[in-house]
Amino acid sequence: MPPLRDDDNIASDQSLLRALRHEWTTLRADGSERPNRLAFTDSTQETSCFIDSESNLAELRRLFPGEQICRFRAGFVRAAGFVIERRPRECPDGFVGDPNDHLVIGPAEEIRKKELMRRGDAIAKTQGIEVLPPTGE
Repeated sequence: MPPLRDDDNIASDQSLLRALRHEWTTLRADGSERPNRLAFTDSTQETSCFIDSESNLAELRRLFPGEQICRFRAGFVRAAGFVIERRPRECPDGFVGDPNDHLVIGPAEEIRKKELMRRGDAIAKTQGIEVLPPTGE
């Protein structure tokens, strides 16, 4: 649980990846999908994601078959009031990539659930988040 410390070695224009459960997406008015606030919030106030790379994308597709992946910039997270911290020791079971690419995002201090959801919404509604379909679609 927070407090988290922002890793200033992760540039704001760095793309990040997050596997999406089906219930973590919503439809836009145009019919396209975007993540919803649940994709960026967790009861622990720490949400797992990865630095964007071809190998990490392939690894997330292997670990979460049939799930969509979202790609978003680190700057979106910080603009919403979250920080980004490396957590190499907390990679998902079976992850075979570089553990240093595993990150958690969340508030720098523990906050109330309503504020956590507001910040998650701010990220989810940011223009420029890309939802990648599962492999083979």
